[in-house]
Amino acid sequence: SARKVGILHFSDMHISEENDNSKQILTGFANDFKEKVDLLIFSGDVVNRGKHKEFIKAEELLIDLCDRLKIRNNVFVPGNHDIMRDTPVRNAFSHFLHFRKSMDEYAEYYEENVIYPDVEGYADYLNVVRVFPGLRTIVCGLNSATCIEDGKFGYDYGEITAEQLRQAEEKLAKV
Repeated sequence: SARKVGILHFSDMHISEENDNSKQILTGFANDFKEKVDLLIFSGDVVNRGKHKEFIKAEELLIDLCDRLKIRNNVFVPGNHDIMRDTPVRNAFSHFLHFRKSMDEYAEYYEENVIYPDVEGYADYLNVVRVFPGLRTIVCGLNSATCIEDGKFGYDYGEITAEQLRQAEEKLAKV
């Protein structure tokens, strides 16, 4: 028998260490929200500048939201604001990965454990395929903040590559 699965989807909160109203927005939202939520999906731009302090603030706010709404499953995929721009490519996602690992530790675990390899292949391993057997749900999130080397402008961000799609298809076929 099919069971209704409640999914709460956010993107582009741009949580900042400066004055922003993200706490008021999330608190007000949680206080007024009455639906049952099984899964939180956040599809990019959790923070504004990819800074460690922003991710610490985001972690506190989102764990509070999950506690209030009793959400025990989550998926986070990076956006172009979740990276550190003035850093070598291999370190660009380090704060996001630390944040995502903390959120994974908070959540209930899924069938497939997440592995955080070295940053060499970050454009590919930031693809997310999560299996939630209890919810009979699979989520595939693709990292659109992929770094592309551009001969004219240096580096740019914002593409889903054919390799990412191939890997996602392969992962989905396995589950």
